[in-house]
Amino acid sequence: MDSNKINFKEKQWSHYRNLDHIYCPALKSLVKFNSDGFYHMINKTNRRKRTARAQHSRLALIPLIKPTIKLAKKINETRIEKKKMLNGQKIITCYALIARVGKDLCPIKVIIRKISNGSYFFHSIMRLNTKKHPD
Repeated sequence: MDSNKINFKEKQWSHYRNLDHIYCPALKSLVKFNSDGFYHMINKTNRRKRTARAQHSRLALIPLIKPTIKLAKKINETRIEKKKMLNGQKIITCYALIARVGKDLCPIKVIIRKISNGSYFFHSIMRLNTKKHPD
């Protein structure tokens, strides 16, 4: 991995690490930040590394996390799954929030997770495509 990519990742980790909790009007609760959110921007759910391009596109959006959470007017999607963990079965609820933020007013989607009756935590961020591309 070249030094520019490493420096970018370290810079973004420093920015992410300094994020403090934020009130989310759509969830009517505080959203906290932990290392799991940053880890998910680097790795997929199955613990496999994302491509360098996918990592960069997510890490570049770190400055837009808090504005998206703050400006999202509603919960756009909710997913609930049951997962077996070391201390029993947990219910994981994921909430998708979407807002147009940044100087280009791009639609950004943020995923917030809540495990059972715990706190809300940032999980992921992505830019939404405004154009459909034929694959």
